[in-house]
Amino acid sequence: MAMGQLVRVDTKAKTFTIRAASDMNRSASPSDPSRPSNPPSAGDPPSATPPSSSNPSAAAGSSASASNPTEFTYNDSTKVTGAQKTVEGLATMQGTNVTVHYYKQADKNIATEIEIKEQKS
Repeated sequence: MAMGQLVRVDTKAKTFTIRAASDMNRSASPSDPSRPSNPPSAGDPPSATPPSSSNPSAAAGSSASASNPTEFTYNDSTKVTGAQKTVEGLATMQGTNVTVHYYKQADKNIATEIEIKEQKS
């Protein structure tokens, strides 16, 4: 399960992208331009090559916890609950908070259910 804010819906490719809830909080806080936005953790040794070139699967697997948005694929079986009843209806709801139930298939996140959080006025 993943929670976050809807960033983009591509109805032709049948994909949508969310930014994780923890990333939304981080981006809302002021940042210090002198500090890198994604510093290595204390346990990580410095590397001369980016992780994506040395181990593509490790970089892909960490995308949900990184500051990058996470892409999901949907299909005709994907259930949508809340304010919208279809994934296509989400295309006009960028910025809406959602919870996505999904499973991994190869390198894709396949959405089984998308819960739309009601907007508070």
